[in-house]
Amino acid sequence: ISALMVDQVEFATVIVLNKVDLVSPETLERVRRTVTALNPSAKLVYASFSAVDPIELLNTESFSMDEASQAPGWLAELRGQHVPETEEYGIRSFVYSRNQPFDAG
Repeated sequence: ISALMVDQVEFATVIVLNKVDLVSPETLERVRRTVTALNPSAKLVYASFSAVDPIELLNTESFSMDEASQAPGWLAELRGQHVPETEEYGIRSFVYSRNQPFDAG
């Protein structure tokens, strides 16, 4: 999963660093440096309790098709060499649906 996280950080245009209130300033700086080393052009947004102004995330107009098309993963996808994350990392999901409200009590 750590490789998937690195892939996501390298490709992101905006990265939310959440729970910053739970780490020391030194740890936060180390995380900031690591993320910035992986993706120097990404905008970093700091949050606690996932409180982020939607303006920071929506309609940023920061995606560039030209830049994206140069990414190694993009080229692998075009060549049919990309392994889906569900297979590569064993990520699974399911949908729970019910006509009645869920009662956890």
